[in-house]
Amino acid sequence: MIVVIDIGNSNICIGGYINDELSFDFRLNSESNATVDEYSSIILAHLLDNNVSIDSIEAVVISSVVLLITPTIVEFTRKHLKKEPYLVKDIFPYKMIPNIADPSYIGTDIVSDIVGVKTKYSTPAIVVDMGTASTFNVLSDEGDFIGCIIVPGVQLFSEQLHNTTSLLPNVPISVPTQVLGTDTVTSIRSGVYYGYLDLINGLLSRILKDKFEGCESKVSIIFTGGLSVVFINDINYPVIYEPYLTLHGLKYIYDMSKI
Repeated sequence: MIVVIDIGNSNICIGGYINDELSFDFRLNSESNATVDEYSSIILAHLLDNNVSIDSIEAVVISSVVLLITPTIVEFTRKHLKKEPYLVKDIFPYKMIPNIADPSYIGTDIVSDIVGVKTKYSTPAIVVDMGTASTFNVLSDEGDFIGCIIVPGVQLFSEQLHNTTSLLPNVPISVPTQVLGTDTVTSIRSGVYYGYLDLINGLLSRILKDKFEGCESKVSIIFTGGLSVVFINDINYPVIYEPYLTLHGLKYIYDMSKI
């Protein structure tokens, strides 16, 4: 079994692969102040629930965009999984993705998404990964990286509205029942949802016009990330929902490192 760990700003996603099949997955909150033992109590319990024995783990692969958490999870894998983990930043051959000006300035989550698309879907492609930040990663016909757009995630939009006002509540992200709200909560829900939906559709339209005008129908548009499922039914273009894209990419990166 290959265990893959994606450390994001809000969540840590963990999955296990037997051959090329995802056997299990779970997520936990990213806590910068948590200790190795605190993380171990949660992760080991999940592994036990999924009938995973430590002896069955062949390797551990980690992608992280949270530098404060990385050493803690690395130490967890050494202490409790008895493995020296593979870090994407150390094992990925960046020459595989042309047009990256400086590999140290591209997140390993983006790298994992790109690899996941190149190995599982057709290109050209636009990958929309909705997490704490939302990224729009664009691949050419040949699967080369063209560029990326990064915007604040939808949860940040909602939380910032609450945090910088004295009376407005923090409203969970969900699809409104109508465009116009009739009270504070429904008005915020509508504003956040439709405002962010128009941001997504607007950026997709700009990317398609700028890079793929005249052949838009050939572009695979792939949505991943925790909150993407909330929006996919209202996107103006056909989309593929792939919740495990980053984990798939991590598994393929490990496979490439062993060739």
